[in-house]
Parts: sequence; C-alpha cells; structure tokens
Amino acid sequence: IFVTPPNWFDNPKELDKAVYIWSPYIHLTSTNCIWAIHIGILLANICMALGLFTRASTILSWMGAMFYVQRCSSSLFGMDAMIMILLFYMMLAPGWQAYSLDSLLIKYFKRKAGDKNWNAPPEPLISTNVVIRMVQVHFCIIYMAAATSKLQGAAWWNGTALWGVLANYSFNPMHIPAYTALITFLAKHRLLWEILMTTGCVFTIILESSFPFLVWHKNTRWLMISGSVLLHFGIAILMGLIVFSLCMMTLVLSFVPAETSKSFVERWILRKPLENY
Repeated sequence: IFVTPPNWFDNPKELDKAVYIWSPYIHLTSTNCIWAIHIGILLANICMALGLFTRASTILSWMGAMFYVQRCSSSLFGMDAMIMILLFYMMLAPGWQAYSLDSLLIKYFKRKAGDKNWNAPPEPLISTNVVIRMVQVHFCIIYMAAATSKLQGAAWWNGTALWGVLANYSFNPMHIPAYTALITFLAKHRLLWEILMTTGCVFTIILESSFPFLVWHKNTRWLMISGSVLLHFGIAILMGLIVFSLCMMTLVLSFVPAETSKSFVERWILRKPLENY
C-alpha cells in the first residue's frame, strides 16, 4: 500500500503490505523485456487454441493472464475473473485428447510406428469427469451468488435495473441515433417500458436462482441452458460485454452431454457423412 507524498513530486512511500501479488510487469522497466514476455504469452495463447503442447501452453496462458490481473488489479472485472476460472480448469483437463494438433501428432506417430489402433477414439478418463463436474458446480455457485446479490438491490425489486444498463453511457452506443431513438421511444411509452423492464428483471432473477437446481434434471436441463445462452447473448448485445458473455457460454456448455457435442462437431464442423450416425 503506497501513499502519495504531499508535494506530489517525490516517489510514493510504502505504508504497509496487503494481499501478496506478483507479476513480472511490476518489476520490468525495459520495453524490450515487456514485449518479449507479452509476445511469449500470446504465442502460448495461440498454441492453447490450436491444441499444441496443450498442457504447457494452458499453464503458461493461465500464468500470463494472472500476470496482467495482478499488475492491473484496479481494472479487474467480471470478464477477467471468468477467464481465470476457465484457464484454471483447462490446466487440469486433458485438453489434448480430441480435436487438437496434439491428438493429430499422437495419431501420426502411432501410425508411423505401425500401431493398428492409431485411430482409436480417446479413452475415458476420470480426470475429465472430475474437471467437468467442477466446472458445473462452480457455474451453479456463480449463478446463485449473482441471484442472491441482485435480490439485495432495490433496482431488481422495482424493475429498473435493466433500464440502468440500457441508458448507461459506459456500456451502450448512445452516440448512435437509432439506439437513442429506441430508448427514447421506450421512455415515452410507460406501459411498454414497464413490461419490457420488469420482464427482463424477472427473467434474470428466476433463471439465475433456479438454474443451480433445475439444470441437473434432464427434463429441464435444455431449458436452463437455452435461458443462460439467451441471457448472455443479451448481455453481449446490450452491454457490449462480448468476451465475458463468451466465457459464460463456454462454461454453460459443460452441461451439454458429450455425445451431443461430439455429434455437432463431427457433423457440422468436420463434415462427416450422415451414415456415421
């Protein structure tokens, strides 16, 4: 904890120590060194996205994200927290087993060595189930915490919370005439305004508070998943929090059965023929 000197010219004086944080960016003064670490982290991100050297690249990506968060803790936002959660679980998960360059390299070397089972599907691992369950439980905790915290605010009870987002210059493109005309139109029609604002608040509260309980039942799981995707799609559009919404949608995908994800990827991305199903 640093205190600014009275004359504003001397160096800040260290008053006390708070929670321990560390980042190389706190200590580096050379521009070349800063750029070297930054580019290294970006390369680790690319390798992680491609599934190349997956275990090492995910660990380095998590460390890199932590470097930025620890250096700029005053700008820490929900997006940063979700990214850190995702990267933490990716470090634990066997992400190289399918749809990665690592899996292609493993198959290539097995085939080159004469292994007849070179193209066999990945073996089920207990660690995979553990990580998926941890993500699911963590997501439920996030939603329950979000719902209970919202219920402590008067804006969510009187139905004005959504309007505080729509008319906020920090989030929305108020400089676009069409958007300004839209919210002006809503403000001039009280009944329509009340219906839309109240519906949005009620939908958010009911979804977040019921999700941790209903998502575990197969009859209501898809309703909860669809509602969550709809909620975060709206957040991305209305608040401009695109990366945050993508992180939340990625987390909620942990509730999608593995068979559904596999058939979707192979049918629509890898373009395998229908007779395989």
